Parts: sequence; structure tokens; C-alpha cells
Amino acid sequence: QGSSPSTMGMAKDLLGDGRLLKQVLVEGDGPCPKPGKKVEVHYESVVVASGAQIDSSWERDEPFDFVLGDGDVLEAWDRGVATMRPGELSEFIVDPSLAYGEEGAGDDIPAGATLK
Repeated sequence: QGSSPSTMGMAKDLLGDGRLLKQVLVEGDGPCPKPGKKVEVHYESVVVASGAQIDSSWERDEPFDFVLGDGDVLEAWDRGVATMRPGELSEFIVDPSLAYGEEGAGDDIPAGATLK
């Protein structure tokens, strides 16, 4: 149901340092959102090492919305969603430095976890 970093062969390195990889699964159409725009996305978050699902907006049937670039979400969200077009479906591999860092978060996200 997804890809590990080693199988993201067609992935684009968005930051040029391997910390945020993007694989487009379904192309979208139209312009990418600009900073300050309210965006709405569906997502599934998974810990790469274990394959454990953290959260899924699809399971709740409730998209997640936020204002792009306001810094109210993980850096990976701001950086990744800014590259998406309306209707696009993409998978991201996210280094801990752009997510929950070396601390992790609660019981679900271990310290230093790479997410997708």
C-alpha cells in the first residue's frame, strides 16, 4: 500500500537534500497554491519503519484544511502541499527534521521517525 524510500525511484527531491521526497501518483490540474491560501487535503500518515498508520482523514471522511505558509502545521505539510495541483494525489517521504523530530509524538510516532 505504499512505497519505502528505496522504492521511490521516480520521486522528486523537493529540497535537494533528501529530506522531502515526492512521488506523484495521480496528476492534478491547475496552479499550485500560493502562501496565504487556505488549502484542503485528504491524507494518510504512516511510520515508514513499522508501516503503522498514524492517522487518516479518509477514514474519518473529513479533509484537513490549513492556511499554506502560516507555520501552523508540520514543515513537511507547508513545503509539500505548496507543490501540489488541485486533484493531485502524491506520496511524500518525510525526514524527522520536517515532522516530529528526534522527540517523536506520543505513543504513535517514535523518536526520529521517518513518515510517509
